[in-house]
Amino acid sequence: KYADSVAVKYGINLSKFTRWLAATIDDIDMQHLEVEKELFSLVYLPQFEQYNFVFDQFGFNLSLRALLLSQIYPIERFESMGAFKKRIGAAKDEYASGDVRLLKKGGSKLCRTEFYLWVTTNIANKAKRPQNDTGQLIGNKYDSWVMQFENDPKVRQEKLAAQTKEKALNSMRQIVPANL
Repeated sequence: KYADSVAVKYGINLSKFTRWLAATIDDIDMQHLEVEKELFSLVYLPQFEQYNFVFDQFGFNLSLRALLLSQIYPIERFESMGAFKKRIGAAKDEYASGDVRLLKKGGSKLCRTEFYLWVTTNIANKAKRPQNDTGQLIGNKYDSWVMQFENDPKVRQEKLAAQTKEKALNSMRQIVPANL
Protein backbone atom coordinates (compact mmCIF):
# COMPACT_ATOMS: atom_id res chain seq x y z
CA LYS A 1 0.00 0.00 0.00
CA TYR A 2 2.91 2.33 0.75
CA ALA A 3 4.34 1.82 -2.76
CA ASP A 4 1.01 2.94 -4.29
CA SER A 5 0.53 5.91 -1.94
CA VAL A 6 1.31 9.59 -2.48
CA ALA A 7 3.95 9.30 0.24
CA VAL A 8 6.36 7.83 -2.33
CA LYS A 9 5.71 10.75 -4.68
CA TYR A 10 6.62 13.24 -1.93
CA GLY A 11 9.61 11.24 -0.71
CA ILE A 12 8.10 10.37 2.66
CA ASN A 13 9.71 7.23 4.07
CA LEU A 14 8.30 4.88 6.65
CA SER A 15 10.27 4.53 9.85
CA LYS A 16 11.20 1.15 11.31
CA PHE A 17 8.74 1.81 14.10
CA THR A 18 5.89 2.48 11.63
CA ARG A 19 6.73 -0.72 9.72
CA TRP A 20 6.85 -2.68 13.00
CA LEU A 21 3.53 -1.18 14.13
CA ALA A 22 1.89 -2.00 10.78
CA ALA A 23 3.14 -5.59 11.02
CA THR A 24 1.83 -5.85 14.59
CA ILE A 25 -1.59 -4.55 13.55
CA ASP A 26 -1.61 -7.02 10.67
CA ASP A 27 -0.76 -9.88 13.06
CA ILE A 28 -3.56 -8.84 15.40
CA ASP A 29 -6.01 -8.71 12.50
CA MET A 30 -4.98 -12.22 11.44
CA GLN A 31 -5.42 -13.52 15.00
CA HIS A 32 -8.83 -11.84 15.20
CA LEU A 33 -9.86 -13.49 11.94
CA GLU A 34 -8.80 -16.92 13.26
CA VAL A 35 -10.77 -16.40 16.48
CA GLU A 36 -13.81 -15.27 14.49
CA LYS A 37 -13.63 -18.39 12.28
CA GLU A 38 -13.49 -20.65 15.33
CA LEU A 39 -16.30 -18.73 17.03
CA PHE A 40 -18.43 -19.05 13.88
CA SER A 41 -17.92 -22.81 13.80
CA LEU A 42 -18.97 -23.05 17.46
CA VAL A 43 -21.97 -20.72 17.34
CA TYR A 44 -23.44 -22.53 14.36
CA LEU A 45 -23.20 -26.04 15.81
CA PRO A 46 -26.42 -28.08 15.33
CA GLN A 47 -27.40 -27.88 19.02
CA PHE A 48 -27.71 -24.09 18.68
CA GLU A 49 -29.98 -24.17 15.61
CA GLN A 50 -33.13 -23.05 17.45
CA TYR A 51 -31.21 -20.31 19.26
CA ASN A 52 -29.81 -19.03 15.97
CA PHE A 53 -33.29 -19.05 14.47
CA VAL A 54 -34.36 -16.62 17.22
CA PHE A 55 -31.13 -14.59 16.92
CA ASP A 56 -31.83 -14.25 13.17
CA GLN A 57 -35.15 -12.59 13.98
CA PHE A 58 -33.27 -9.88 15.85
CA GLY A 59 -30.37 -9.62 13.41
CA PHE A 60 -27.77 -10.33 16.11
CA ASN A 61 -24.14 -10.40 14.98
CA LEU A 62 -21.69 -13.20 15.71
CA SER A 63 -20.24 -11.74 18.89
CA LEU A 64 -23.66 -11.06 20.45
CA ARG A 65 -24.81 -14.58 19.53
CA ALA A 66 -21.72 -16.08 21.16
CA LEU A 67 -22.13 -13.98 24.29
CA LEU A 68 -25.80 -14.86 24.66
CA LEU A 69 -25.17 -18.54 24.10
CA SER A 70 -22.48 -18.48 26.77
CA GLN A 71 -24.98 -16.95 29.19
CA ILE A 72 -28.23 -18.79 28.43
CA TYR A 73 -27.42 -22.25 27.06
CA PRO A 74 -29.24 -24.48 27.86
CA ILE A 75 -32.29 -22.30 28.32
CA GLU A 76 -34.15 -25.06 30.16
CA ARG A 77 -32.06 -24.42 33.28
CA PHE A 78 -33.87 -21.16 34.01
CA GLU A 79 -36.71 -21.64 36.45
CA SER A 80 -38.28 -18.24 35.81
CA MET A 81 -38.32 -15.35 33.38
CA GLY A 82 -36.83 -13.17 36.12
CA ALA A 83 -33.78 -15.43 36.43
CA PHE A 84 -33.37 -15.39 32.65
CA LYS A 85 -33.66 -11.61 32.46
CA LYS A 86 -31.15 -11.19 35.26
CA ARG A 87 -28.68 -13.49 33.51
CA ILE A 88 -28.75 -11.33 30.36
CA GLY A 89 -28.62 -8.05 32.29
CA ALA A 90 -32.24 -7.06 31.65
CA ALA A 91 -33.41 -7.10 35.26
CA LYS A 92 -33.21 -4.72 38.16
CA ASP A 93 -32.21 -5.55 41.71
CA GLU A 94 -34.13 -3.86 44.51
CA TYR A 95 -32.31 -2.41 47.48
CA ALA A 96 -34.43 -1.16 50.35
CA SER A 97 -33.59 0.25 53.74
CA GLY A 98 -36.09 2.19 55.78
CA ASP A 99 -37.62 4.85 53.55
CA VAL A 100 -35.07 4.35 50.78
CA ARG A 101 -35.92 2.05 47.89
CA LEU A 102 -33.49 1.78 45.01
CA LEU A 103 -33.63 -0.19 41.80
CA LYS A 104 -30.21 -0.93 40.35
CA LYS A 105 -29.26 -2.63 37.14
CA GLY A 106 -28.67 -6.29 37.77
CA GLY A 107 -27.11 -9.18 35.92
CA SER A 108 -24.52 -9.16 33.20
CA LYS A 109 -23.09 -5.72 32.45
CA LEU A 110 -21.42 -7.18 29.37
CA CYS A 111 -24.78 -8.31 27.98
CA ARG A 112 -26.31 -4.88 28.68
CA THR A 113 -23.42 -3.24 26.86
CA GLU A 114 -23.78 -5.55 23.86
CA PHE A 115 -27.55 -4.97 23.73
CA TYR A 116 -26.95 -1.21 23.89
CA LEU A 117 -24.50 -1.44 21.00
CA TRP A 118 -26.98 -3.57 19.05
CA VAL A 119 -29.74 -1.00 19.58
CA THR A 120 -27.55 1.94 18.58
CA THR A 121 -26.24 0.23 15.45
CA ASN A 122 -29.13 -1.96 14.30
CA ILE A 123 -32.29 -0.35 15.62
CA ALA A 124 -31.53 3.37 15.80
CA ASN A 125 -30.32 3.19 12.20
CA LYS A 126 -33.55 2.48 10.30
CA ALA A 127 -31.67 1.15 7.27
CA LYS A 128 -30.08 -1.63 9.37
CA ARG A 129 -33.19 -2.79 11.20
CA PRO A 130 -34.15 -6.43 10.70
CA GLN A 131 -36.72 -6.56 7.92
CA ASN A 132 -39.23 -8.75 9.70
CA ASP A 133 -42.04 -8.47 12.26
CA THR A 134 -39.60 -8.52 15.19
CA GLY A 135 -37.45 -5.75 13.72
CA GLN A 136 -40.55 -3.71 12.92
CA LEU A 137 -41.96 -4.13 16.43
CA ILE A 138 -38.70 -3.17 18.17
CA GLY A 139 -38.08 -0.32 15.72
CA ASN A 140 -41.54 1.14 16.28
CA LYS A 141 -41.09 0.96 20.05
CA TYR A 142 -37.69 2.64 19.80
CA ASP A 143 -39.07 5.36 17.52
CA SER A 144 -41.96 6.10 19.90
CA TRP A 145 -39.54 6.45 22.84
CA VAL A 146 -37.32 8.78 20.85
CA MET A 147 -40.31 10.87 19.71
CA GLN A 148 -41.66 11.06 23.26
CA PHE A 149 -38.29 12.16 24.56
CA GLU A 150 -37.72 14.72 21.81
CA ASN A 151 -41.25 16.14 21.74
CA ASP A 152 -42.01 16.31 25.45
CA PRO A 153 -39.67 18.66 27.34
CA LYS A 154 -41.13 17.44 30.64
CA VAL A 155 -40.05 13.85 29.92
CA ARG A 156 -36.60 15.05 28.87
CA GLN A 157 -36.30 17.19 32.02
CA GLU A 158 -37.41 14.31 34.27
CA LYS A 159 -34.92 11.96 32.63
CA LEU A 160 -32.06 14.42 33.07
CA ALA A 161 -33.08 15.07 36.68
CA ALA A 162 -33.14 11.32 37.40
CA GLN A 163 -29.66 10.92 35.87
CA THR A 164 -28.31 13.84 37.90
CA LYS A 165 -29.85 12.43 41.07
CA GLU A 166 -28.34 9.00 40.40
CA LYS A 167 -24.88 10.50 39.82
CA ALA A 168 -25.15 12.51 43.05
CA LEU A 169 -26.23 9.42 45.02
CA ASN A 170 -23.37 7.38 43.59
CA SER A 171 -20.94 10.14 44.49
CA MET A 172 -22.30 10.27 48.04
CA ARG A 173 -22.04 6.49 48.38
CA GLN A 174 -18.33 6.73 47.59
CA ILE A 175 -17.52 9.87 49.61
CA VAL A 176 -19.45 9.25 52.85
CA PRO A 177 -17.96 5.86 53.82
CA ALA A 178 -14.46 7.13 53.04
CA ASN A 179 -14.93 10.09 55.43
CA LEU A 180 -16.58 8.24 58.32
